[in-house]
Order: sequence, then C-alpha cells, then structure tokens
Amino acid sequence: AALQLHKNRNLGEDFVDIRVLDPQMIQVQMAVEIGPVESAADLLVEILQAIESQLSPTIPVVGLRSLLDAGMAVEDIFEGPRLSRGFIPPETLGLGDRRTSINTSDVIHAVMDVAGVRAVRSITLSSGGNIEAWSLPVDPQKVPRLDIAASTFILEKEGIGAAVDFTAVIADYNQRQ
Repeated sequence: AALQLHKNRNLGEDFVDIRVLDPQMIQVQMAVEIGPVESAADLLVEILQAIESQLSPTIPVVGLRSLLDAGMAVEDIFEGPRLSRGFIPPETLGLGDRRTSINTSDVIHAVMDVAGVRAVRSITLSSGGNIEAWSLPVDPQKVPRLDIAASTFILEKEGIGAAVDFTAVIADYNQRQ
C-alpha cells in the first residue's frame, strides 16, 4: 500500500507513515419483528451485514461498462491513479470518511431496509461499557467493527421467537465478509 501511495503522489508531496487502525468493537442489542421468510438465519446474516455497512461502509468498486452505461465520460473514468480491480465512482468516495459517531437512527434505517424485517422493536448500541441511546461516539484513532460475539439479536415473528443457530449464522456472516 505504501508503494502504491508513493507511486501516485503529487510532486512535492510525501507521506510520513501509514497506520492500520485498531478496531473499536461495537455491541448491538436488538429485537426485530420479522415477516414471513424462508430462513431466519439468512435474514439475520443480512441484518448483520446492514449493521456493519453502517458502522464501517465499504467503497464500491465497479466495472468500466457500468460507468459507461451511466453516461460518464471516458476521460473522467480514467482520471486518477490506476486501480487493479475496477473503478471507484467519484460520488462514492465520501463513504471512505471515518465516522465520528454511530447514530442509532441510521442503524435502524439500515435494518429496516432489509427485506423481511417488519420493525425494530428495541435497539441499544454500546462500546467498552459506554451505552448511548441516540449517538455512540467513535474513537478517532479507531475504526468501528461489529462485535457479534458480545451482541444480542432477537428475531420474533408475530410475538414468537424465531429459532436461529447463531454459530451457523456467524460462520455464514464471516464467509460473506
């Protein structure tokens, strides 16, 4: 990564050092009302992915064809350093900005966007014993990560708990990540 940065730096620009940030583990306690779904376990994996996308969003990499189909000019597509796995649309670069806080409302909206979720009954976000109702601060020297092992997820369908093999869910989630 350092070689790539130095190879594409501006004249007179230098990088002092590159640091990999430590994770700030975020615990989630959540009760969710679900609708009719084929697999509650698959739904829970999608919920976990939606939460992780709110905690630490990834910058999407797209192919040349999709950018051309979107009407982007060729000279704009190839502007900037050469990437090895596609192109980054300019409007998505803001997703790489580090978070200063995690808003509970943003997490709720992300979970509600998952097909099969009817309602988020309750939600609590915490980190290192710090519990916040509306906005959980993120350490500027860390990157937020979902702490699945210390989190609690309850799925209910019409008031009845949906049985889920949480070990299999964690394995499936880790494989998809």
